[in-house]
Amino acid sequence: MVMNRRRRTTCTATAAAATAFLSLACTRTTLTHGQAPEHERVAEYERRLHVWPPNDDEYKPPTPGWRDLMKRRIAQLEQFDDEKLTAKWNGFMVLVHSAVLCQNFTEYGWALTKAPQDVLDMLRWDLHLGMVNGNPEREGVDDLEEDMGDPLFVDIGEERSRTILDRLKPIHSAWSGVELEGTIAYGLRIYREGATLSMHQDQTGTHVISSILHVDHDPMGDPWPLVIEGFDGTTNEVFLEPGDLLLYESSKCIHGR
Repeated sequence: MVMNRRRRTTCTATAAAATAFLSLACTRTTLTHGQAPEHERVAEYERRLHVWPPNDDEYKPPTPGWRDLMKRRIAQLEQFDDEKLTAKWNGFMVLVHSAVLCQNFTEYGWALTKAPQDVLDMLRWDLHLGMVNGNPEREGVDDLEEDMGDPLFVDIGEERSRTILDRLKPIHSAWSGVELEGTIAYGLRIYREGATLSMHQDQTGTHVISSILHVDHDPMGDPWPLVIEGFDGTTNEVFLEPGDLLLYESSKCIHGR
């Protein structure tokens, strides 16, 4: 069973003492990375009959909540003071991708379900064995700010990663309604007290339908919710428990902690 658990909030994420996750990502097609010249991008934008600001029916999905959220973002970026225009330009590129160009596959953009018990058991074993053996490595993560340093990383190996990817891919395909190609399963990542993860989107080439599997956490730690924006226009705090599998359209929905 897949369900949404939502709560409207404008708060940022609080810290957790120690939380371990495995992340999995799938894509619908294989994309080739490249950067077209500006005049080609503008020509393609106009060829697709897009205008600026977008018409109401251009937003994907064209729900009132999502449309209003994106319109507020446009207004915020237009007021942004950036002498060199670099940050403003990048902001608009991210916004246009999320609001108009990137197709949505689900109603809300995220959902919560449970991972298969055997998958959770395998990953818990890997996590605690790695911690006991003193094998966690420091991992640098973009968009992450952590007072205590980089998160720790327990490498579960290529074979285990492929097993997990194959076991969980049908859940992602069923939720999204399309046949997916698995791209990556990585983890385990262990966040520590003081961590905050800036709101961001993932790369479209590899992360179309993604998930976070919450493996375990310090029972004495403070709750550390995932913050994610849904297609209904709400900003949601999702508190994960061990075994929870959060599915989300990670290259479209802005998320962080």
